[in-house]
Amino acid sequence: RFSVRAAAASASAPAQREAVAGVPWGCEIESLESAASLERWLTASGLPEQRLALEKVDIGERGLVALKNVRNGEKLLFVPPTLVITADSEWSNREVGDVMKRYSVPDWPLLATYLISEASLEGSSRWSSYIDALPRQPYSLLYWTRTEIDAYLAASPIRERAISRISDVIGTYNDLRDRIFSKYPDLFPEKVYTMENFRWSFGILFSRLVRLESMDGKVALVPWADMLNHSPEV
Repeated sequence: RFSVRAAAASASAPAQREAVAGVPWGCEIESLESAASLERWLTASGLPEQRLALEKVDIGERGLVALKNVRNGEKLLFVPPTLVITADSEWSNREVGDVMKRYSVPDWPLLATYLISEASLEGSSRWSSYIDALPRQPYSLLYWTRTEIDAYLAASPIRERAISRISDVIGTYNDLRDRIFSKYPDLFPEKVYTMENFRWSFGILFSRLVRLESMDGKVALVPWADMLNHSPEV
């Protein structure tokens, strides 16, 4: 099981420019309706009773809030492996999954493609409630233009890393498109597997993916637990 223990502090996200993402799924970051739907689905799918509740927090977004005082080191939450997304998760569209695995796509681009595949199926995907609760535009430097990076990160040590990350995501998308998507247009329609949608899916991974020692070090998305990403002062 995935568990998180109380911590004294967490890193704050860099400033995010205002923009409207072009993805047709997800929600506004402050949406409590989608959060409530996610919680209902998780409970129905086997999430045990939790010591946290998903509420709007002081920074204007959603976050998990303790229902009572928490002692240092106390276990806050746990999520069963059946509710965790990894590279081994079953694809709703098995043909798409079979092609990706046949090409031995690494975990990160595989999961980015998995998110888009499941999101494009809307309500027919097992993960639809989770995807509906994900932000339509993640907090990610992937949405910054080069002009904005040069203007706002000129003296920052993360400037070169931001440029490299954006370049890597674009390169990864181009490689997948040329090597796989273009060969199977019926499985990977151009209107779904776009650069904009990959910017979204990689943004989700960069902000939410964790490595789980309890699952042999696999990288994973952990619904519910990834809502812990907010101010430690709340």
